[in-house]
Amino acid sequence: MSTTFTLIGISAIAVSLLGYYFQKYGPPPPPKIAGIDLGTTYSSIAVFLPASGQTIVIEDKLGKKSIPSVVGFLGNGEIVVGTKAVEQQETNPSNTIYDAKRFIGKRFEENDPQFQMDRNRYPFTIKLDSEGFALFEIEEKGVKRLIRPEEIGSIIISYLQKMVLEFYGANIKEVVISVPTEFDQMQRTYTNKTVDLAGMNVRRIISEPTAAALAYGLHEKKGGGTMDVSVLWLNNAVFVTQAMAGNNRLGVPNYGVFPELAVVIGVAIQAGVVINGWPLQYCQINNCNQRKKRILTSDLSRRWKKFPIPFIIQKDVNRQAILEGIENWERTTCITFEEKEELPSDSSGLNFVFGEGCFSNVGMVKGRNQRIGIGKNCDNPFVVSHEIAHALGFFHEQSRWDRDDFVEIQFNNILPGFLNQFLKFSSSLTTTFGIKYDLGSVMHYDAFGYAKEGMATILTKDVNYQETIGQRFRLSFDDVKKMNFAYCNASCPFQLPCLHSGYTDPKNCSKCRCPDGLTGLLCSKVARTKTLCGDQLIFESEEEYKKLQFKGVGECNYLIKAPRDSRICLSMDVIHFRDHCQQNSFLEIHYQTSLGRTGAL
Repeated sequence: MSTTFTLIGISAIAVSLLGYYFQKYGPPPPPKIAGIDLGTTYSSIAVFLPASGQTIVIEDKLGKKSIPSVVGFLGNGEIVVGTKAVEQQETNPSNTIYDAKRFIGKRFEENDPQFQMDRNRYPFTIKLDSEGFALFEIEEKGVKRLIRPEEIGSIIISYLQKMVLEFYGANIKEVVISVPTEFDQMQRTYTNKTVDLAGMNVRRIISEPTAAALAYGLHEKKGGGTMDVSVLWLNNAVFVTQAMAGNNRLGVPNYGVFPELAVVIGVAIQAGVVINGWPLQYCQINNCNQRKKRILTSDLSRRWKKFPIPFIIQKDVNRQAILEGIENWERTTCITFEEKEELPSDSSGLNFVFGEGCFSNVGMVKGRNQRIGIGKNCDNPFVVSHEIAHALGFFHEQSRWDRDDFVEIQFNNILPGFLNQFLKFSSSLTTTFGIKYDLGSVMHYDAFGYAKEGMATILTKDVNYQETIGQRFRLSFDDVKKMNFAYCNASCPFQLPCLHSGYTDPKNCSKCRCPDGLTGLLCSKVARTKTLCGDQLIFESEEEYKKLQFKGVGECNYLIKAPRDSRICLSMDVIHFRDHCQQNSFLEIHYQTSLGRTGAL
């Protein structure tokens, strides 16, 4: 009997040791549950690893963690999702569905003006069934059929599920999914149905701001198509939601247009939070979140709110330069101006005067018209555009908080009395909407601004830009982009999934505004010029060579792509410019992720 007990005891110890060994040294158990963000614009999936306690956001085969919520139906019956769907969207717009989340579980009326406006803005056909639910019309193999928004959502979720399978070899069946705060019970039910169609089971549906709180300790979730805010009570690591509010047309692209304080105060009132001395309390509610990327004044009271902006031109000013400078902004943004015969001294407006040098206030001045000085040597239309940008709220580009990463200010070379022209403003005073530093901005000084005896006051960290900063012959792509983000995002009810730093054109919401050299609905095509040169060059392997050759006078644009984590080597054998050091003779290279910035020259 004792021997039996001894054997059992030894076996138990052996099993325990074996279990400990495999727990420590064996492969970790596969994840069994995932969290899904089925977004209006982008979607993602994350899994919890019980062995390490980590949460991992899964990448697809293209290395993308944020997957465009776009589904394309090809003529041969194939279905593509995410980036591949976006890439074929321009040639297949009527069969490429996006923004499906806006329609899930929501009833519409045929004669509803908002529905009519939305339907007319999409390139694909939207119909309503007998109960008022949306249906998308697609064509497969020459046959038209109707598909529901939740079916589109299920295709995206299945794609996310497949990503986990390929990444971990785990076939996830259980999910937690987040939805916007404003989703009612029917929309949540249809979201559940969307997951069911993908063959998965919803363990829990949570509001997006709550999901953000659990993941990051944030109280707000700014998505591509929605904005949700929660007032949360925090006790140690426990979050309790006190109140929530949301708007499905207030996503990140529109966020800079609306006063966030009003949103937070509105939610706080719902929760019974009394706000006294708002700057301090606002910091407490908003977690004192300092936005890092800024250069437009963040003081919303200095932004113009009524358009057209009235202006007058004094007789001794170059009238043509003023009108062309204004037209530069009117042509590229939603901002409009109107010339008046006179302006009351107590009304807001622009007064173009002949002054000593070029000058303007930053932002709108309340209760009086503000002077813009266009003096001697200032009557270049793009100098005028520069001063108008100041009046609209823009500081100089070299005033950015992050300028030291790109330029070095030579303070000893600055003329006495002009050091204030090189002040650097903190991130709490200005905003850039996340757009990177632009050495080609019309708002940037040249190398010898306010310099002593011809000594440079600004040196660029990248020497390729040293002779090109301070240009005054065009508005850069990012100059216009920032102005549109500041004033025009509300012009479009939705944002397109534009590529290569493009963004939804506020003057034509059905297409993207593209960086120089690119074109197409979503900025995926090379812009052809009158000389018919330029192309898209794709490198498939290492040590592959392609030669670009063009003889004559003209403009050529090339889009060069290579496999992930590889490098492209450009070797310039011979380049002859028709005009030496002229504004229209240049080679410009855009690279990395931000193709909107002025390239290395």
